[in-house]
Parts: sequence; C-alpha cells; structure tokens
Amino acid sequence: MQARVRKLAIGVALVVAFTLLVLQPFLLPINAQTSTTLPSSSGTGVVESKGWLIKPKLANGTVTINAPPEVIVTINNTQASATPAPFDQFINISLQQVENALGTTVGSYLWSQAESHGFLNVIFVNTSSGEPLYAWVQNFTSNWVAVWVKLPNGVPARGAVNIALEFTNASQYPYTGLAPYLTSTYGQYDNGQYVFPVYYNFSGTSLPQGLAFTVLSSPSGASGSYSVNNSLNITNINGQDFWDNTFMISLVYINKTFNFTATPLLFETIVTGIGGKSYGSGAKAGLVYMNSITTSSTTNGEVTIDVSPGYGYQIMWQSGTSYIAPSGNWNGGSVSYPTVLAMLFNGSYVTGFYGSTLNNLVKPTSAVTPSGYTGSGYVGLYSLAHTSSGSFWGIFELLLARPWPPNGVMPAVVAVRGGYTGQYIAWGYKPAGNTLNITIQVKNYTTGIHGFPGLVVYSANMGNYTSDNSTSGFSAILVSFSGAVAYHPSDASTYTFINTSAFPEPEPPFNMTVTLAKDPFGDTSVFKVYINRTVYILNISLPLPWSQIGYIGLRADPGNTFTSTDPTVTAYNMTVGAMATATITTTTTKTIANTTITSTTTTTTTVTATTTSTATTTTTTTTTLTTTSTATATKVVTTTTTSTVTSTVTTANTTVYLTTTYVTTSTVTVKSTSGLSLSSIYVLVAVVAILVAIPAGIMASRSTAQDSGRRYVQKA
Repeated sequence: MQARVRKLAIGVALVVAFTLLVLQPFLLPINAQTSTTLPSSSGTGVVESKGWLIKPKLANGTVTINAPPEVIVTINNTQASATPAPFDQFINISLQQVENALGTTVGSYLWSQAESHGFLNVIFVNTSSGEPLYAWVQNFTSNWVAVWVKLPNGVPARGAVNIALEFTNASQYPYTGLAPYLTSTYGQYDNGQYVFPVYYNFSGTSLPQGLAFTVLSSPSGASGSYSVNNSLNITNINGQDFWDNTFMISLVYINKTFNFTATPLLFETIVTGIGGKSYGSGAKAGLVYMNSITTSSTTNGEVTIDVSPGYGYQIMWQSGTSYIAPSGNWNGGSVSYPTVLAMLFNGSYVTGFYGSTLNNLVKPTSAVTPSGYTGSGYVGLYSLAHTSSGSFWGIFELLLARPWPPNGVMPAVVAVRGGYTGQYIAWGYKPAGNTLNITIQVKNYTTGIHGFPGLVVYSANMGNYTSDNSTSGFSAILVSFSGAVAYHPSDASTYTFINTSAFPEPEPPFNMTVTLAKDPFGDTSVFKVYINRTVYILNISLPLPWSQIGYIGLRADPGNTFTSTDPTVTAYNMTVGAMATATITTTTTKTIANTTITSTTTTTTTVTATTTSTATTTTTTTTTLTTTSTATATKVVTTTTTSTVTSTVTTANTTVYLTTTYVTTSTVTVKSTSGLSLSSIYVLVAVVAILVAIPAGIMASRSTAQDSGRRYVQKA
C-alpha cells in the first residue's frame, strides 16, 4: 500500500512539474507598461503645419481639428517690375473653376453655401505663412465672385504667388468683407479700411474722420453744403465756374497731403447720380487734386475728372500760369449711373479714367502734367453749379485709393486648383519599449471623413511645414480614419499608399487604437488596429526605423472637422512564441516586385508551442511542418529565408516596403506574450494533465499488477 501511494505521489509530482515546465513561459511576470498622454495643452515639443486656416483648438484634454475645403489660386506677374508691397490684387473666381478644382458635387455645394452667405464664409490665406488675408468682395453672382485681396508682400517681378481660398461654415468677417452696397444694412460687413490704403464708404450720417468740407469761391458769391446718409451728397449753390479765374466749388477733401512721388496711387470714387435746380450745362461733380487748398495760386497744379450733364465725362487741368483754375480739357462719352471716376497720381503726371466698375477702367486720353504740379498735395470730391442763380449736387458712394500695378498691368489669375492636403499637429515622443498602443476617442465628426485624416507618426526630423504631403526630408506613417495605411519616404514629398482598405471606415463617434511594433529589422510595423471593440490584424512593416520615431499626432485634409481626445501612448515590450534559445543562420533577400509572392518553409522540431492572434495554443511532438503561402500586392517584398533552428518561432505574414539585402547569423531568445488569457491557460493545463496522466496511470496499473503477481508467487 505504501509503495502504491509513493508511486502515485511521484506521478502527481511529475504531472505538476511537467505542467509548470510547459507553462513557465506564460507564467512570467507581465512586462511593465508606461502610458503617456501627449501634452496637447502646451507648446513643448510640438510640430505643426503652417497651412492651418483655423488653428487646432486644445482644451480640456481634447483636440479640435478644423480643416475646411480650399482651392489654391496662382497669381502671375508678367512685368519686369514687382508690384508695390502691400498690393491690392483683383481676383475673379468662377463657379466653373471651383468645380474643376474640387469636383462638381463638392464644388457646386460649397459655392451655393458661399453664395447664400454673401461669400462671407470664405477666407483667403497666405500659403507661405498660413496667415489669413484681408479681402473685400466687390460683387458676386451665381457664377462668379469679384474680390480685392491685400497681398502683404505683393507679387515679384516675372513671378507668381499662391494664395488659398478656404470655404468655412462661419463668417470670416473682418478678414473677409463686403462692399457696403451688397448688404441690406449699408456697410454692415464692410472691411475696406483693412484692404485699401485709403477708404471711405460714407456710412451713417456723419462725415468720416479725416475728411473736411469747404467752399472755395474766387470771386466770392458761391456757397454750398454736404450731407451724409450712407453716401455723400455735395451741393454747390451759385458757383459760376471752375475755369479761367472763376474758381467757385464745394469741396470735401482728405485733410492730409499725399506724396505721390514716393507712393503712386490710383484714387477712385463711385458717382451714383447728379442733379439740381437751374444749373448750367457745364455743371459738374467729380474728383479733384490741388497742391494746396487755396483760390489764389496760378501754379496750384489743379486737375479734375468729373461727370457733367452737358458734356459727359471731363478731364480738366491747369495748363498755364495765367489762370487760377484749370484751362485744358477733354470731354466725351455717355454716362450711365452708377459710374466710376478715377485718377492715377505719381510724381510727375496724372492720368484720368472712368468705367463701370472699380476694376474695369477706360483711359480716355493721355497722362497730363498740370502747371505747377508737385505730386504732393490734396485729393477730394467736389461739385459746381455753373450758374450764378442755381444749385447742383453730386452723390458719391465711395472714395478709395489703391496701389497701381507695374505698367498698369494687373497680375492675373493663371490657375485655380485643389488645395493643400495634410495639415497636422504632432507632439514629441520617443518609444520606451518595442511596442506602442496609440489610442484616441473621436467624439464628433461634423463634416464626415474626407481624404485621409487620422493618426500619424513622424520621424524626429519633422518640422513646421505648410503640409506633410508636399515636402521631403522626413519619414512618416499614416493610419487614416478612412481605413488607409500610407508611408512618407524621406526622399519623397508625398505619401505612398500601401493599403487603402486595411479596415472599414468607422462611423463617428468611435475609439481607435493603433498598435505599432518594432520588427526584426529594427523598423516600424503597423501590427493591428482596434476600432471600438473590433481588432484588425495588419502587420505591415515600413522602413521608418523604430529608433527614429520622434512625433505622434493628428493630421487632416481639407473638408474635415472633428474633435478627438488627446492621443494616449502606452509603451511596453512584447515578444511572441515559446521560450527557447535558437541559433539561426539566415540569408534574406528583399526585393520590391509587382508580382505574386510564394514562399516555402520547412522546419523540424521536437516540441513546438505556437500562440496565434486569437490566443489559441497548439502542442505537437517531433513533426516536420511544411507551409506554402501566396500573397499578391502592388508594392511588396519577396522574401526567401533558409533557417536551421531547434524550436519554432511564430511569425505572421508581413508586407515590407523596402529594397535591401541582409545576410545575418545570430542567436535569438524569444519569450512568450503576456497576453494569453486565463481560459487558455486552464485549457492548456487540462490538456497537459490528461496527456501525462494517461501514460502515468497505465504505468501505475502495470506496476501494481506486477507487484500483486510477485506477492502471489511468494505466498504460493
């Protein structure tokens, strides 16, 4: 009896010992983990796109990304001289151009939205600095919009500049404004004072600051007045003439002198109507220049452009020293109101213009040089009754000035195309282990997913560029919300898409975790992606060295607005397979090929423990295993491996985007993952116990029978 108990105890001990030996790799302590919430609330260690129209909003542990759709407008200067800086650039953008740039569906939708907002929801952005630009909408229809945009640095000689036109969901006033006559409340969204160097719209009922009124009468006898009511009305009473020593006008002028030698300017005004009572055929109203505000000088350099009920458009200028008023003139052309009057001033001459719009001007005659003209003086608006017993008024809607383009040739819009992709913000991070879990929770997505927004990993040499999809010099891995995985080589300026449907596009809100692992070559592998509670095994290796990871962040293409929690990175060490020491002699050749890949591996081992992605364990004894696998990809690597091993190490099919050749001899120690579930361990214990207990029981039975037989013989 004692011998039986002793043998049973020995059998149980053997079972326990063998079980512990088999389970020992799985019962190792769990590797230490470190979790880091990236410091989105501070600017430390941050790289950020310069192309953001609306900067990411960082608050209360969340990041709000707003990247509205945009088109890039290229403006070309064909002249040998640069424009002045700053410069007011006229731009006319059509619906057709926007549709061509963004596609008919998106373009027409954005255009209709902009039109319904009076184009206040669009904004122009300097693509070099990322700063918004002031823009003044002159007019628009359902098919085009005419805008003046202030370019701080102008346009270089025989050069071009790019600016972005962004479509947003909110008013961009005061960066984008409307001409005062485009709103039901006159001047409600007028921002002309930010766009033009001189600007008055005469809104309200008071004369704008910086303007002054006077009546110049030589001989005496003229009088006049002004009134402001969302326009300027200048009335002249009994002013006999502005000609041949008769100088009797009502004048509103800018109460400062301009040096046109240093800064040539084109002054423009819109005349909406003229009229009066008992006025003469030579009555007139328009723009005037004089060196000084006086009625006595014969060398005051006066010059005017005006409209007259009897003569149409008129240009008059001081052409001698015998008179104290203009003595040269040109007249002609039929007038339709509202009409534009303009004069270009520089240091030595003046040129008059008229036209139907601010940008569409006609030069009726050559430039003139008034007698005594100094190029430094006053500019104003005036009216004249041309009678000693009547009145005449002119109504003016605007008075503005803008820089003159080189040789009078406005730089032209030569291209309108889709906007920059790849606005980003990322925070400094160096991997603390060989595996990273990057987790975010996308709380809302007001626009839906457009293009390739998502999580992005940058190399340590990433900088503050306009876009991450138009610049070289860094490496990046993108895992997009759209289900795509892309790689940005350091010697290329754009991403290469490795897989455009690695997992299905999630419906917001959603949780997303991307697991990155250090592969056997020291590069970075996109191991798996969790969307909510579903895991997708990708195992895509990309040639971003693990040691060069420097930033982790978020990116967006135009048309994406979403709010995410701050990215959280969990770092730990993970290895897969059975505890074993193997000496491996490997020759590996990796070649990019656009073909089907077939690989065959033959391995002989004594005991193999293999852990799969579903935590299932298979145990076999002395087996020769032959596996043939076939995969097809656009850009993949053909791998041929010859190995001599003493145990089996589990690896997954891996797509590698790399061209290189390796010949190595190494000793590798592989440990088990700590991710085996309790239920799997229980099953493994039971299987091992059964496998060991059965032969142990048989041996014990035989031993007992032999002992009984010997006792029987002895008794006999």
